[in-house]
Amino acid sequence: MESCDPNIKSNNSNHHTDRYGDQRLVVRRGQPFSVLLHTKPDFKLSKTSFIVETGPLPREESDTKACFGLGDSTVDTEWSASATADPSGNTVSVSISPPPTAPIGLYSLTLEQEGQKVKLGEFTLLFNAWCRGDAVYMRSETKRNEYVLAQHGLVYRGTQKRIKGTPWNYGQFDPDILDICLMILDSNPKFVSDADQDCSARRNPIYVTRVLSAMINSNDDRGVLVGSWHDYSNGVHPGKWIGSADILRQWAESGPVRYGQCWVFAAVACTVSRALGIPCRVVSNFGSAHDSNANLIIENLYDENGESISQGDSIWNFHVWVDSWMTRPDLGSEFDGWQTSDPTPQEMSEDNFHKVLKTFRGEERRGKEGREGEERRGEERRGEERRGEERRGEERRRGEERHRSSKIHTEIHYINLCLGGGMLSGVFCCGPAPVRAIKEGELTKKYDAPFIFAEVNADVVDLVQLSDGQIVKFGGSTKSVGRFISTKAVGSEERHDITHQYKYPEGSPEERQVYEKAQHRNKLQQRGEEPGLHLKIKLAHDMIVGSDFEVFAVLTNNCMEARTCFFKFFAKTVSYNGKLGESCGFASQTVEVAPGEDKRLSLRVEYDQYGPKITSDRLITLSAITIDKNTKDFHKAEKTVVLDEPDIEIQLSGEAKVSQLLTAKLTLLNPLPELLQDCSFTIEGVDLTKGKPLTHRIGDVGPRQEAKASLQFRPSRAGATVLLVNFDSDKLNNIKSSINVDVRE
Repeated sequence: MESCDPNIKSNNSNHHTDRYGDQRLVVRRGQPFSVLLHTKPDFKLSKTSFIVETGPLPREESDTKACFGLGDSTVDTEWSASATADPSGNTVSVSISPPPTAPIGLYSLTLEQEGQKVKLGEFTLLFNAWCRGDAVYMRSETKRNEYVLAQHGLVYRGTQKRIKGTPWNYGQFDPDILDICLMILDSNPKFVSDADQDCSARRNPIYVTRVLSAMINSNDDRGVLVGSWHDYSNGVHPGKWIGSADILRQWAESGPVRYGQCWVFAAVACTVSRALGIPCRVVSNFGSAHDSNANLIIENLYDENGESISQGDSIWNFHVWVDSWMTRPDLGSEFDGWQTSDPTPQEMSEDNFHKVLKTFRGEERRGKEGREGEERRGEERRGEERRGEERRGEERRRGEERHRSSKIHTEIHYINLCLGGGMLSGVFCCGPAPVRAIKEGELTKKYDAPFIFAEVNADVVDLVQLSDGQIVKFGGSTKSVGRFISTKAVGSEERHDITHQYKYPEGSPEERQVYEKAQHRNKLQQRGEEPGLHLKIKLAHDMIVGSDFEVFAVLTNNCMEARTCFFKFFAKTVSYNGKLGESCGFASQTVEVAPGEDKRLSLRVEYDQYGPKITSDRLITLSAITIDKNTKDFHKAEKTVVLDEPDIEIQLSGEAKVSQLLTAKLTLLNPLPELLQDCSFTIEGVDLTKGKPLTHRIGDVGPRQEAKASLQFRPSRAGATVLLVNFDSDKLNNIKSSINVDVRE
């Protein structure tokens, strides 16, 4: 091959990246781009393949490296390529298609032919709001132009009575800005600690948005902006900034930039998000609550002179954050769309990141399915809808569905790991949380939903502290927080009021219901509990084979209203291979459970019932079922227990020496309320019993009586060994124990 033409002008135009200029190739995932190869006469097209790599440690297992050959056409589910040769034989046009789930970043492109590799160049891969398969896909071309391509905007500031739009230059297409945005990702602590997994996780706009929320401020790292609300010495007053590009360039040259406040943090976050291809808007909230103790109430505390003595809670005249557009396969399709994140450093985030990052790739590759069924079905429905619009023949459709299903499982599992382990604990970042979750008071939806909900919907309570220390409530409001939530209108310079997207009308029944639900769920979340009905089984302390014991099924009502349920509790014997045996216990009851209360259903499991049916594995499966009579809500809990076996007491009589006689005195208490027949003890030990078991039969043992035996043996070799003991009978068998024996010469 003589040379490669990256076809920058045409590719960038097709990928809506032409504003980055004609000196670099910038493409969006899920959409093919073409390169032109100028070849020599002996160029063998059929033996050509390509390698794409991103990050410092590219690996196929992490999806940061892909090797692929030429096909008849490209596919949109994995890295692929097709080629068309010029009739002259001197040029080959190659179409390369990245999947819509590929990690974003700077890639190298290499051609391989018969073991020889030639680097063709580099390209930058971005999220793609024009691709239906991409998590940031946005249907409206007008909105894509506004939220991805627009370089200018308005940031709303002031007060509820006087809202003013301040012009801002986002400048995401300015020279060097895209490289600086990628540098921000490479500077985050997660990249520093594990570059492989961080680069792999950049496939996910949820992850990228959360990293940006932490990196735009510098509180925990060398992020972009230092926040200050009082002293502006040795820096720039936040009000003097008019655009993001100057801030980003200063950061790239000399580290954290002094100073920023909320609108500056948000505007810079918007620039970086748009540069990377994530649709983003700047949002201003008037009468914005800062709930420092996470109780959804702003408590204004005054002394008797009317002076504020509040410690943490406050209400800002306005506060500014960003909304980013993406799907939420971790939460279900109803929470797709705008996701709120707040880069202003106010409170530390709710979760722990590092556990997720360490387990993400290994768990994903092992195919674990740590996702909830509801979430999986919601994402598969959405994936099916997208695939339906992109079908190209029945065979291809099946292939796409298989691949997408795998990607969906991977993506959902990754995000569920995030839900279980969280991201960015003890770090000043916030979100992304679905705007829909904020409106509906779904505060268990990730990330940081309680804090954002309070910003727009907290209640205000006014308190006075009297001279004797008593605190008295004297006023408050349920309507003063979260007013005139604003963003720039699409395609115009007008203010667009989006308060209705965040909350129901103030004072409406829906708004109060949502607030009460949010309070309820917030309290549950702080206790580490989930809303709804929950069923679990509690066991007795002593469950010895032969005894009667009591177990409990506990139904907890974490709903906001009472529930009436039909309760069933079963016990069945089971073998070790899971095969269920006969029933050995049953109880049922109709119960009414008040909000926040528990109801117990006890089941007494009696030996008379399980004794004749239990196997030598001594396993019993307990199953509890509840059915809500009104909603038909069904819950089941199951637990398999192993009944404790009696202990064998072992006493050795004599000195443990080679060839010297030792006696093992064995005792076992029959725990059953009935006669044991054909009882026997067997002992065996390496270098103790000459390689064969020794058995002593003792006949019958009465109920609650002791079985006793003495067996003699001569050790044959010095050293440490173990004597094994087994007890058998007609109704109680395979009871085992052991004792260490140190044999001397």
